Amino acid sequence: MRSSLPQISNQPDWSFQDDAVRAVVKDFVKDLKGKKLLVIPTGGGKTVVALKVVSELIRQGVLSNTKKAIWVVHTKWLKKQAQLKLEDSLSSFGLVDDLSSVLKICMKAEARDILQSQESNLYSMIIIDEAHHSAAISYKEFFNPEIGVLGLTATPTRTDDLELDFSEISYSITFRELVNRNVILLPTFEEVVTHISIDAGSLDYYAPANDMEKFDLEARNELIAEEILKRRAKFKKVVVFVGSNAHVKSLYAKIDQKNKFYNRPFQHVGYIFGGDNNELGLPNNEYLDQHRLRESSVLVNCLILNEGYDDPKLNAVIMATPSRSVLYYMQCVGRVVRNPGDDISGKAYVLELVDRLPNIKYRIDNRWLFAEISDYLEPQVIDIKYEDEVDLRGITAKILQEHGVEAQYLDLLPLTIKGDNFGMLLFADAPERPGATWKPIYFEPGSAEKYIRMFNKLSTNIGEYAREMVNDEFAFFSVCQIPQDDRLFSDRKMRVSLLLAMERAYEHKCKHRNVDCLKYFTFTKSVRYPWWVRLWNWITNIINFRKGRI
Repeated sequence: MRSSLPQISNQPDWSFQDDAVRAVVKDFVKDLKGKKLLVIPTGGGKTVVALKVVSELIRQGVLSNTKKAIWVVHTKWLKKQAQLKLEDSLSSFGLVDDLSSVLKICMKAEARDILQSQESNLYSMIIIDEAHHSAAISYKEFFNPEIGVLGLTATPTRTDDLELDFSEISYSITFRELVNRNVILLPTFEEVVTHISIDAGSLDYYAPANDMEKFDLEARNELIAEEILKRRAKFKKVVVFVGSNAHVKSLYAKIDQKNKFYNRPFQHVGYIFGGDNNELGLPNNEYLDQHRLRESSVLVNCLILNEGYDDPKLNAVIMATPSRSVLYYMQCVGRVVRNPGDDISGKAYVLELVDRLPNIKYRIDNRWLFAEISDYLEPQVIDIKYEDEVDLRGITAKILQEHGVEAQYLDLLPLTIKGDNFGMLLFADAPERPGATWKPIYFEPGSAEKYIRMFNKLSTNIGEYAREMVNDEFAFFSVCQIPQDDRLFSDRKMRVSLLLAMERAYEHKCKHRNVDCLKYFTFTKSVRYPWWVRLWNWITNIINFRKGRI
């Protein structure tokens, strides 16, 4: 079991939204035809920020009734959510009165028809909700060179590894910083080891259904249901994520049965998946409206509630099938990290089922919530706990020394580092050699975005680069636009070593082997309690141990 950090008792700090609005508005005032991304994790208010951006662009005369904006969504539920948020925001955030006449919210097909009609000359800007979908072919026509595009997403890395068609990120903030600002909750993560072997060859939710249906086992469903009911005192409203529609129905039946056995501690047990499928036979939108009113429930779903579903009463997510997708994982966890109003005393839980997967060497877990780099090459993610900045620097120096990092790179470690805005990637092109030395990339303010963008771009294209034997100078200086005097990558040895390490990682990934040459370190500050609290916890644990409770 991995526990969350205690929440500090102060109010949420939403000031980052103003920074985001200023940054995005500045970019589109400069170039209304730009293609920009707004990256804010679930719970940070991407929709509100985007509405404020449009309002401010209207206020400054950049948008108007003759230069409108169109908001594109890919599901009816997201359209309804955006429309409700627009109505609420007009009064709540003091947006301009004519926002509703300038901004049109519609589905993809409707947006496509408008932009292909005579009305198209009235539109100067497109906002794409859940922009990680925009790499799909069906979105390409929205990237008209004469129209500005603002993409909204929780992560700039897409699940199918296609790069998004945006020129740059106007503003981004991390999951970690939103937690530090008390904007979202850091859940308590719990694991249940099933001891069940499943010979799935893929964790792709869009793969043939038979692979995801391998997780639909009677004994496994029984275990999941029992684990949920075991936690009925703290799990109040639960969403369960599975990988196939068939699994939705069979797991629902097992949980419903178990709930009845325990005299219905949950007010309602239900299921939902695409095509208006739910146990009440209602249209899915109507079903979810009813579900939001419930105080206690368990709802099993497949690819319905991971995007756009908001319910402040949810406090538990069950990952009943694993995933290889950072984005999908973040979306699922995002259902419970939303801070319930100004009450930061609330708690959230994420329960993960861990199976034996002999054919799968890699799956996403909660450490990726703190990672900003692409998961495409499947690097190891290691989250390190520290107490203060002195401790952090000592831990970092020890990690570097243990990996044989050369003195010239040790000297580049920043003098002052803070865990909430510092990360580190270590790479080695031949880690199996005795005495192998690793090289570091430090992700710190001022350079983090540049190096993250570089790593993600190289990751996505490394297979092609390896086949075509792309020159290291072209890859770094031309493709990734790293300055030739960069303090790390002006050194050819660094450039070549990183490319070789990434090629090795790609080869290992393709052969379904664990990647051993890329390690990404994130850092989380531990709260050190007063001595009397630690003593009390120690005494309590001793008493519970003697009573057989632990």
